[in-house]
Amino acid sequence: MTVTPALCLIMLPNADAAGETAFVRQLKARHRKLLEGASANPDLVIGGAAALCLLAIGALPFFGGSFLPQLWERTFVVHMAAVPGTSIEESLRAGAEMTRALLQNPHVGRVAERIGRAELGDDTLGPHESELDVSLNRRTGATWNKFRAT
Repeated sequence: MTVTPALCLIMLPNADAAGETAFVRQLKARHRKLLEGASANPDLVIGGAAALCLLAIGALPFFGGSFLPQLWERTFVVHMAAVPGTSIEESLRAGAEMTRALLQNPHVGRVAERIGRAELGDDTLGPHESELDVSLNRRTGATWNKFRAT
């Protein structure tokens, strides 16, 4: 947004810029009148904004349901961070301990660990940061219906 206009000014010095259209001039005039009116009556503007906020709050009970749909994800990521300078061996030990603890849960099916990120990647992490990909077992039948009821 900054470079292109500057380059155009340098590279196209003799180009004529198009003037404003009549429509844009009308919009600017109306906008100026609205701003002048709002500046002259700040109490009216603040009162109107407060009334709109109260109306919005009053409308909340009529929305029903929830703002987010229920998610039935079967995988998620656990982020672990140790003190910077932690060795890869210590990160592996902590990851193995976390993996054992997660696998004790009957709903967890698989756990995979990533330690750090590639040096030439976009988002580099040191060996003190790990991610555990946790996959849940598929729920079927009575177990699934019981789970959905909660």
